[in-house]
Amino acid sequence: MNDQEKMLEGTNTTHPFGAISDLPGRILAGEWDGEMEAIGKALNARQAAIISENNARAAVDLQEGDEVRLGEIRPKYMQGAPGEIAELHDDDTVSVRLTEGRRRYGPGTVVRVPASGVVVVCQPASEEGIVVHLMNGKRPTS
Repeated sequence: MNDQEKMLEGTNTTHPFGAISDLPGRILAGEWDGEMEAIGKALNARQAAIISENNARAAVDLQEGDEVRLGEIRPKYMQGAPGEIAELHDDDTVSVRLTEGRRRYGPGTVVRVPASGVVVVCQPASEEGIVVHLMNGKRPTS
């Protein structure tokens, strides 16, 4: 069994890898060998566009002063670090002032991360002095 057959093993021969078309199978069969560089560039561009869309969507709801935790970012030891939004940037990134230190990043250190890399813990106090906690993106009813 060659490498291509091993990759296709256990897949639907009409639609390999459960794809809605046979494109993956045709690529593996070598039908697109002359276009591999263009396909790779197109995939990279699409992935970058998806990441940018996610960052833009996340940035819409953030405000300076929001208490956050760092989400899925690198270095991994920074994941879960608490802080507050110090500044919003035009490129869908945010500056977060850490409230607890992690390794080389001490308390008060400002780190810049993608907006999608933070999770809101609570918003700043409203004018009435009530802190609104976010629960799955919705305000609590009580």
